[in-house]
Amino acid sequence: KIIKAIDDNNIDDLRTILTQLNHKDVEDYLRRPVDSMKRTPIHFAAWAENTEILEILLDYVNEPDIEDKTGATPMMFVVGSGNDCLKKMTMLINKHVNINKKDKSGWTLLHAAVQLKRRG
Repeated sequence: KIIKAIDDNNIDDLRTILTQLNHKDVEDYLRRPVDSMKRTPIHFAAWAENTEILEILLDYVNEPDIEDKTGATPMMFVVGSGNDCLKKMTMLINKHVNINKKDKSGWTLLHAAVQLKRRG
């Protein structure tokens, strides 16, 4: 239900679902992969159009530097999303993410940003 609320950009449903659950259970769920690429709800929230989704979920996660199957972190998803990147990056930095973290190809956040700039 959490992923559906994120996909639907439904803040009200997301808040309702989260308030019905134990804080620790929510954190465990948000850190758990939900697809074959091992992306978590935090990855999807980082990509989401509405910054409030990420803000809500970050209240439940202490260390959001979670890697997917390729080693990509939510911060790397923010760069690729093009949606309020600066605001989302600030939220993640305030949670002490490692901005120099490399994915499994050896790419950092800076590599991803430069590549997107070349395409765009």
